[in-house]
Amino acid sequence: MIARYTRPEMARIWSDENRFRTWLAVEVAATETLASAGIVPKEAAKAIHARADFSVDRIFQIEAEVKHDVIAFTTAVAEIVGPHARWFHYGLTSNDVVDTAQALLIQQASVLIASDLDRLAEVLERRAWEFKDTPMIGRTHGIHAEPIAKAIDLSAGEVVINADWEKGQLSSIQAALKSLPAGLDGMLLCLIDHPLISGNLVGDLIAAFYSSNAPIVLPLFEGRRGHPVIFSAKLFPELQAAPLDVGARAVVWAHRSEISEFPTNEEGCVLNLNDPETFARVTRSAE
Repeated sequence: MIARYTRPEMARIWSDENRFRTWLAVEVAATETLASAGIVPKEAAKAIHARADFSVDRIFQIEAEVKHDVIAFTTAVAEIVGPHARWFHYGLTSNDVVDTAQALLIQQASVLIASDLDRLAEVLERRAWEFKDTPMIGRTHGIHAEPIAKAIDLSAGEVVINADWEKGQLSSIQAALKSLPAGLDGMLLCLIDHPLISGNLVGDLIAAFYSSNAPIVLPLFEGRRGHPVIFSAKLFPELQAAPLDVGARAVVWAHRSEISEFPTNEEGCVLNLNDPETFARVTRSAE
């Protein structure tokens, strides 16, 4: 056991003292069983039960000389038991003692782990309810997407995992495009760090997309372009071929004269909650 990572209760179970104490329990139980079967004298079994003990230091002292842990253990015990020690370890092999004791030690550790898991489950449930309304990190790419995907009520076919998320946001868009069926009119791109988008705005943008026939439709708040953005299916090949270091902006710039801007009074379309100051302001306003 690594001391700095081990709790005292678990360290005690796997200590040398407890390991040898468990070996001794196996030895005594075996001797008493053999005595009940008439193989070992009962008085010897009684003496072993009453006197058997050891010193960890003495075991290691003997082991340094004989180079065998079980021989060192039985010798140290025999020194304390006396003449009846000739029946100690009778009919047993080293593995009989060590393997049986190991199973008992694992049982002791498992009881401790099971108890701790029950306590952990209680704490997790309590903390989950305590923080159920706390915002959780979410990304269109990156490791934080995994707990989000597992928590939301979507089928596997509705969640796309981007294996190349290290390449940036555009790689996630490209992964999504590859998953889409043929025959679509377009794609609405809504970033996870722009969550304050209403369903009404999404509906208005879709309506504007079909009425304008523009290749790109996006919201405009007080002269600032925001999200979500709708890309026509005609631009899917350009999105797939866009430079990863520039992202979807390369496609927007290439078609800047064809963009349809939909004016809105929803500030949420331009609020990026990756900005700590913006997040704090939005949080205060929601209280």
